[in-house]
Amino acid sequence: MSRSVKSAFSTYAYEHMNRGDLAIEANDVDGALREYAAAEALVPDNLEMRFWHGVSLVNAHRVEDALPIFAAIFQADENWRSLVPRLGAVGLLTADPAVIDRIVSAGRR
Repeated sequence: MSRSVKSAFSTYAYEHMNRGDLAIEANDVDGALREYAAAEALVPDNLEMRFWHGVSLVNAHRVEDALPIFAAIFQADENWRSLVPRLGAVGLLTADPAVIDRIVSAGRR
């Protein structure tokens, strides 16, 4: 696949992510999930998109749906794990400390 085609896929994927974020703001979790799924289908190896999908699920009180997403991300790149508590500290991840601990522990053996 050419670089310009990959770039176009990435651009379209971020458009889906933005629409998903807007849907979350409007409390349309199902609409957001559809947009996030469309974004991830375009660039399935983009961990950032998957990570923010998981964060949005947690913020929508769908922790159980988010945990497998976080586990897969952390297995691919442990660096994402350290971001979770920091997001909680600044209010971008609206979860209590017990939920944040569950997320950080996702995928650990």
